[in-house]
Amino acid sequence: MAITPLSPGAFKATNSARFLTATRQQLDDLQRQLSTGKKSETFGGLGASRITSLEMRAKLSEVASYRETITGLQNRAKQLDLNLTYLGKISDDLRSSAILPQYNIDSSGQTSIQKVMKTRLDEAVDLLNTQINGEYLFSGRTTDRRPVVDATTMLNGDSAGRAGVKQLVAERKAADYGAAPDVGRVVQGGAGANATLTEDGAHPFGFKLTAASATGAGITAALTAGPPANIAYNVAANPAAGDEVRFELTMPDGSRQAIALVARAAPASSVADAGGFEIGVTPAATAANLRASIAAVMNREAATTLPAASALAAAKAFFAGSNNTPPLRVSGPPATATALVAGTAANTVIWYMGDDTSASPRLTKQARIDNGITVGVGVQANEEGIQRVMSNLAAFVSETYSASNSNDQGRFNAMSERIRADLGQQTGVQRVQDIQVEIALTTNQMKLADDRHKVKANLVQTVISDVEDANQEETAAKLLSLQTKMQAAYQTTAIISRLNLTDYLR
Repeated sequence: MAITPLSPGAFKATNSARFLTATRQQLDDLQRQLSTGKKSETFGGLGASRITSLEMRAKLSEVASYRETITGLQNRAKQLDLNLTYLGKISDDLRSSAILPQYNIDSSGQTSIQKVMKTRLDEAVDLLNTQINGEYLFSGRTTDRRPVVDATTMLNGDSAGRAGVKQLVAERKAADYGAAPDVGRVVQGGAGANATLTEDGAHPFGFKLTAASATGAGITAALTAGPPANIAYNVAANPAAGDEVRFELTMPDGSRQAIALVARAAPASSVADAGGFEIGVTPAATAANLRASIAAVMNREAATTLPAASALAAAKAFFAGSNNTPPLRVSGPPATATALVAGTAANTVIWYMGDDTSASPRLTKQARIDNGITVGVGVQANEEGIQRVMSNLAAFVSETYSASNSNDQGRFNAMSERIRADLGQQTGVQRVQDIQVEIALTTNQMKLADDRHKVKANLVQTVISDVEDANQEETAAKLLSLQTKMQAAYQTTAIISRLNLTDYLR
């Protein structure tokens, strides 16, 4: 280290140099503040205020993280809303088409509206397989897994021999129909003055006898609930014209069909039909006519409403299936089957391949959007509301009809009637729109959280600015003042540096 020689004026010269150096540093710092707008380039330069700055920046980073999460979830929710809206429109279109069904079958055995709805089924599959940012929206937790198989495999099965909707429908129809003459798995019997209907066993197939009654004093009705259930009518005396025999059939899809047979006077030629029965000469003759009319109505229902209900029941069973809960199928030879058995991945197409382990699909995709607030926007393609749309579509488009079969228009109408009812508003039954409402409520919650974060970010940024930002007007004034002082100091120093004894004496 160099030691300044002790000489007259040396101390003052050193102080002057230090002053000029310090002033120059202040000038440089003020120029930097003026150009950058910041008080310091480092947190250390802020002094005690650095703690406030660091804390506020941590809060700002937290808010930014929450807002980034919200943006990602909002994009997901927006796409879900679009897909669910279109899926709901498909459902509404199918239901509207079923209100006034047009039975105009062509050589393929299908109506024009069935072909349109096959296209809608393809569109529904595409909607359920939508991705955003590389994640499948309708797959629950397994966002990397395509949730739904293609529509062709869904309907027809695959080359490995796994059954699709059409095969399950065919099996269920056969199991529900049973074997003639006891169609619908109900044994028709009685002799003398009696007419009876008896379920052929305790199993889930065919018609279920759920109610029986008779008007007038001539005929009595008795229902034994079972299982198997039994209905017995006794014609103790001839009924009056207009008296009715009534019973109710519960179908495989859970719908009910009320039957009313009206007693009427005998015409010139006796014909048994499904609309009523003729009053005979004796109670036994009337009972025989009643048995014939019951057989006619059972044959009619077995050819129209029963296969439509069977198709819908089988389609619902198919779409209720997933990896952990395989769809139920008819066990054994259908005509005599007495149970349903779970299919396997080896013999049945599993239409939904996504996650199905959560009790709440919304929670399969959740994130924290604020302190103590977590929301979920997960959706699974196998949710009840979506299943209903898919099962009705599949049941509707899987059926074929024949112009030569007089019962097929009735079967088509029965299918349309069930679709109208099943896709309508039902208490306690989820619809696609219900999923949309849940997503919309979550979206609103995210918006409110994002609005709070915006306000908080502005407040935090204000504090940071107060701590870190330099006041430009104040800095400019200081800089100008310091420049004036430095200029005077340099001029004085320059004059002193040139001063000699002669100049001093002058």
